[in-house]
Amino acid sequence: MLEENSYIEVNLQLSDNFFAGSGYFFNCYVFSAGGYYYLIGEKRRSGDGEVLEKIFLLNNALANKTRKLTKKNKELERANEKIEELSRIDVLTGLANRRHFMDYFEKMISQARRHSNPLSLAILDLDKFKEVNDTYGHHAGDEVLSAVGDLLNEETRGEDMAARVGGEEFAILLTRTGGEEAFSQAERIRNRITELGLESVSRDVSASIGISTMTSGDDPEHIM
Repeated sequence: MLEENSYIEVNLQLSDNFFAGSGYFFNCYVFSAGGYYYLIGEKRRSGDGEVLEKIFLLNNALANKTRKLTKKNKELERANEKIEELSRIDVLTGLANRRHFMDYFEKMISQARRHSNPLSLAILDLDKFKEVNDTYGHHAGDEVLSAVGDLLNEETRGEDMAARVGGEEFAILLTRTGGEEAFSQAERIRNRITELGLESVSRDVSASIGISTMTSGDDPEHIM
Protein backbone atom coordinates (compact mmCIF):
# COMPACT_ATOMS: atom_id res chain seq x y z
CA MET A 1 0.00 0.00 0.00
CA LEU A 2 1.43 3.35 -1.06
CA GLU A 3 1.93 6.22 1.35
CA GLU A 4 0.12 9.50 0.59
CA ASN A 5 1.84 11.62 -2.12
CA SER A 6 4.21 8.84 -3.19
CA TYR A 7 4.55 6.67 -6.28
CA ILE A 8 6.16 3.47 -7.56
CA GLU A 9 7.41 2.52 -10.99
CA VAL A 10 6.10 -0.67 -12.63
CA ASN A 11 6.51 -2.36 -15.99
CA LEU A 12 3.39 -3.29 -17.94
CA GLN A 13 3.10 -5.63 -20.91
CA LEU A 14 0.04 -5.70 -23.16
CA SER A 15 -0.22 -8.90 -25.20
CA ASP A 16 -1.37 -9.30 -28.79
CA ASN A 17 -4.85 -10.09 -27.55
CA PHE A 18 -5.24 -6.32 -27.54
CA PHE A 19 -2.59 -5.17 -30.01
CA ALA A 20 -1.45 -6.65 -33.30
CA GLY A 21 2.00 -8.11 -33.18
CA SER A 22 3.93 -9.52 -30.27
CA GLY A 23 2.75 -6.99 -27.73
CA TYR A 24 3.93 -3.72 -26.23
CA PHE A 25 5.83 -2.81 -23.11
CA PHE A 26 5.07 0.30 -21.07
CA ASN A 27 6.85 2.21 -18.36
CA CYS A 28 4.15 2.96 -15.77
CA TYR A 29 3.89 4.88 -12.52
CA VAL A 30 1.28 4.39 -9.81
CA PHE A 31 0.58 7.48 -7.65
CA SER A 32 -1.22 7.82 -4.31
CA ALA A 33 -2.79 11.24 -3.62
CA GLY A 34 -5.97 12.56 -2.00
CA GLY A 35 -7.17 9.05 -1.12
CA TYR A 36 -7.01 7.82 -4.74
CA TYR A 37 -4.56 5.88 -6.90
CA TYR A 38 -3.52 7.16 -10.34
CA LEU A 39 -1.85 5.19 -13.14
CA ILE A 40 0.11 6.81 -15.94
CA GLY A 41 2.13 4.93 -18.52
CA GLU A 42 3.96 5.44 -21.78
CA LYS A 43 5.20 3.06 -24.39
CA ARG A 44 8.79 2.11 -23.60
CA ARG A 45 11.39 3.77 -25.78
CA SER A 46 15.01 4.65 -25.68
CA GLY A 47 14.60 7.97 -23.85
CA ASP A 48 12.51 8.38 -20.74
CA GLY A 49 12.99 12.14 -20.30
CA GLU A 50 9.61 13.09 -21.74
CA VAL A 51 7.61 10.66 -19.63
CA LEU A 52 9.52 11.68 -16.51
CA GLU A 53 8.74 15.31 -17.26
CA LYS A 54 5.05 14.42 -17.54
CA ILE A 55 5.31 12.48 -14.30
CA PHE A 56 6.83 15.53 -12.61
CA LEU A 57 4.05 17.81 -13.88
CA LEU A 58 1.38 15.34 -12.80
CA ASN A 59 2.97 15.00 -9.38
CA ASN A 60 2.87 18.78 -8.96
CA ALA A 61 -0.77 18.88 -10.05
CA LEU A 62 -1.65 16.13 -7.58
CA ALA A 63 0.23 17.93 -4.81
CA ASN A 64 -1.75 21.10 -5.51
CA LYS A 65 -4.98 19.13 -5.42
CA THR A 66 -3.97 17.57 -2.11
CA ARG A 67 -3.23 20.99 -0.61
CA LYS A 68 -6.65 22.25 -1.73
CA LEU A 69 -8.35 19.20 -0.23
CA THR A 70 -6.47 19.72 3.04
CA LYS A 71 -7.57 23.36 3.13
CA LYS A 72 -11.19 22.38 2.49
CA ASN A 73 -11.03 19.76 5.24
CA LYS A 74 -9.71 22.33 7.73
CA GLU A 75 -12.48 24.75 6.76
CA LEU A 76 -15.02 21.97 7.28
CA GLU A 77 -13.54 21.16 10.70
CA ARG A 78 -13.79 24.82 11.73
CA ALA A 79 -17.40 24.97 10.52
CA ASN A 80 -18.26 21.84 12.50
CA GLU A 81 -16.59 23.29 15.60
CA LYS A 82 -18.68 26.47 15.20
CA ILE A 83 -21.87 24.44 14.86
CA GLU A 84 -20.94 22.46 17.99
CA GLU A 85 -20.27 25.69 19.88
CA LEU A 86 -23.60 27.19 18.82
CA SER A 87 -25.40 24.05 20.01
CA ARG A 88 -24.13 24.77 23.55
CA ILE A 89 -24.82 28.52 23.68
CA ASP A 90 -27.94 30.62 24.23
CA VAL A 91 -27.66 33.05 21.32
CA LEU A 92 -29.43 35.99 22.99
CA THR A 93 -27.30 36.09 26.17
CA GLY A 94 -24.10 34.37 25.08
CA LEU A 95 -24.38 32.09 28.12
CA ALA A 96 -24.51 28.31 28.17
CA ASN A 97 -27.91 26.83 27.37
CA ARG A 98 -29.72 24.51 29.78
CA ARG A 99 -28.59 21.24 28.16
CA HIS A 100 -24.92 22.21 28.17
CA PHE A 101 -25.21 23.55 31.72
CA MET A 102 -26.73 20.33 33.08
CA ASP A 103 -24.03 18.22 31.42
CA TYR A 104 -21.35 20.42 32.99
CA PHE A 105 -23.19 20.45 36.33
CA GLU A 106 -23.04 16.65 36.56
CA LYS A 107 -19.36 16.68 35.69
CA MET A 108 -18.58 19.25 38.40
CA ILE A 109 -20.59 17.31 41.02
CA SER A 110 -18.47 14.23 40.33
CA GLN A 111 -15.30 16.31 40.55
CA ALA A 112 -16.40 17.98 43.81
CA ARG A 113 -17.11 14.58 45.36
CA ARG A 114 -13.81 13.15 44.18
CA HIS A 115 -11.78 16.01 45.67
CA SER A 116 -14.10 16.78 48.62
CA ASN A 117 -14.61 20.36 47.41
CA PRO A 118 -17.68 22.49 48.14
CA LEU A 119 -20.06 23.26 45.29
CA SER A 120 -22.88 25.80 45.24
CA LEU A 121 -25.59 26.76 42.81
CA ALA A 122 -27.35 30.10 42.46
CA ILE A 123 -30.67 30.36 40.61
CA LEU A 124 -31.52 33.89 39.47
CA ASP A 125 -34.97 35.01 38.36
CA LEU A 126 -35.70 38.50 37.01
CA ASP A 127 -38.51 40.12 38.99
CA LYS A 128 -41.78 40.90 37.18
CA PHE A 129 -40.12 40.36 33.82
CA LYS A 130 -43.49 39.90 32.10
CA GLU A 131 -44.30 43.50 32.98
CA VAL A 132 -41.14 44.63 31.18
CA ASN A 133 -42.25 42.85 28.00
CA ASP A 134 -45.84 44.09 28.31
CA THR A 135 -44.85 47.70 29.03
CA TYR A 136 -41.78 48.25 26.88
CA GLY A 137 -42.04 45.49 24.29
CA HIS A 138 -40.13 42.27 23.65
CA HIS A 139 -37.20 44.15 22.14
CA ALA A 140 -36.64 45.88 25.48
CA GLY A 141 -37.05 42.54 27.25
CA ASP A 142 -34.38 41.01 25.02
CA GLU A 143 -32.09 43.94 25.83
CA VAL A 144 -32.52 43.24 29.55
CA LEU A 145 -31.75 39.54 29.08
CA SER A 146 -28.69 40.34 26.96
CA ALA A 147 -27.40 42.84 29.55
CA VAL A 148 -27.84 40.30 32.37
CA GLY A 149 -26.00 37.73 30.24
CA ASP A 150 -23.06 40.13 29.79
CA LEU A 151 -23.01 40.81 33.54
CA LEU A 152 -23.00 37.11 34.44
CA ASN A 153 -20.23 36.45 31.92
CA GLU A 154 -18.15 39.10 33.69
CA GLU A 155 -18.88 37.52 37.08
CA THR A 156 -18.04 33.97 36.00
CA ARG A 157 -14.71 32.71 37.33
CA GLY A 158 -12.46 29.86 36.21
CA GLU A 159 -14.45 26.61 36.29
CA ASP A 160 -17.72 28.39 37.23
CA MET A 161 -20.49 28.51 34.64
CA ALA A 162 -23.47 30.80 34.07
CA ALA A 163 -26.40 29.71 31.93
CA ARG A 164 -29.82 30.78 30.79
CA VAL A 165 -32.00 27.88 31.87
CA GLY A 166 -35.44 29.39 31.19
CA GLY A 167 -37.14 32.49 29.80
CA GLU A 168 -35.92 34.92 32.47
CA GLU A 169 -34.25 32.33 34.69
CA PHE A 170 -30.50 31.96 35.01
CA ALA A 171 -28.23 29.53 36.85
CA ILE A 172 -24.73 30.14 38.16
CA LEU A 173 -22.61 27.14 39.13
CA LEU A 174 -20.05 28.12 41.77
CA THR A 175 -17.27 25.56 42.01
CA ARG A 176 -15.15 25.26 45.17
CA THR A 177 -17.58 27.65 46.83
CA GLY A 178 -19.41 27.18 50.13
CA GLY A 179 -22.66 28.77 51.22
CA GLU A 180 -21.31 32.00 52.73
CA GLU A 181 -19.10 32.82 49.76
CA ALA A 182 -21.93 31.92 47.38
CA PHE A 183 -24.21 34.34 49.27
CA SER A 184 -21.63 37.15 48.90
CA GLN A 185 -21.27 36.54 45.16
CA ALA A 186 -25.04 36.37 44.64
CA GLU A 187 -25.54 39.60 46.57
CA ARG A 188 -22.93 41.35 44.44
CA ILE A 189 -24.66 40.16 41.28
CA ARG A 190 -28.07 41.20 42.58
CA ASN A 191 -26.80 44.72 43.33
CA ARG A 192 -25.13 45.03 39.94
CA ILE A 193 -28.40 44.13 38.19
CA THR A 194 -30.18 47.01 39.92
CA GLU A 195 -27.50 49.32 38.50
CA LEU A 196 -27.91 48.29 34.85
CA GLY A 197 -29.67 51.53 33.89
CA LEU A 198 -30.94 50.53 30.44
CA GLU A 199 -32.30 53.35 28.25
CA SER A 200 -35.08 51.20 26.79
CA VAL A 201 -36.48 50.40 30.26
CA SER A 202 -37.23 53.37 32.53
CA ARG A 203 -38.10 51.23 35.57
CA ASP A 204 -35.48 49.53 37.75
CA VAL A 205 -34.53 45.97 36.87
CA SER A 206 -34.17 43.63 39.82
CA ALA A 207 -33.69 39.94 40.47
CA SER A 208 -34.31 37.34 43.15
CA ILE A 209 -31.60 34.75 43.77
CA GLY A 210 -31.75 31.44 45.60
CA ILE A 211 -28.68 29.51 46.71
CA SER A 212 -28.11 25.82 47.35
CA THR A 213 -24.91 24.09 48.47
CA MET A 214 -24.26 20.43 47.64
CA THR A 215 -24.46 17.87 50.40
CA SER A 216 -23.65 14.16 50.27
CA GLY A 217 -25.77 12.23 47.80
CA ASP A 218 -27.18 15.28 45.99
CA ASP A 219 -27.80 15.14 42.25
CA PRO A 220 -28.27 18.16 39.94
CA GLU A 221 -32.08 18.15 40.09
CA HIS A 222 -32.11 17.89 43.89
CA ILE A 223 -29.67 20.81 44.22
CA MET A 224 -31.74 22.90 41.81
